[in-house]
Amino acid sequence: MKSKEEQIFFLGHQAEYERHLARLYKLYEDLFPYSQVWTFLVEEERKHEEWLKQIMPKVQSGEIYFYRNEFTVEAITQMIDYLKDEFDKAEKEGIDLMRAVSVALYIEDSSLEKNIFTYLDSDSPKIQEILDSLSEDTKKHRNLLYNTREQLKK
Repeated sequence: MKSKEEQIFFLGHQAEYERHLARLYKLYEDLFPYSQVWTFLVEEERKHEEWLKQIMPKVQSGEIYFYRNEFTVEAITQMIDYLKDEFDKAEKEGIDLMRAVSVALYIEDSSLEKNIFTYLDSDSPKIQEILDSLSEDTKKHRNLLYNTREQLKK
């Protein structure tokens, strides 16, 4: 296990990921105001960022601990870079709704595949519930986006 300072730094990195994700989804919301999926996802990602910020003091107090490896840090860094690139492309070049949904689906799916939410653990049931919700919410987002993409195909 890493030092508390390293753990807090890592949580800040994870919160940054959620912030960039909300930023991208907000751009999609602005580009596609008739699609309600984006409003929901923006709020969800902002909620996740706040959860992560609230967890930081719990790491300091020892209520939460996590196991991480450099792969996890690298995966989040790569995802942040991807989010920034997609934001810049969509803002400068534009994007159609099908591509936006596909990009978002890829992001949510990649988050689950790379297990970026499975590194946290707590002995407190209430805190563990919040931690588990990060992963469960991401699964819901993926399913929502998958269904949205399927409806667009029709």
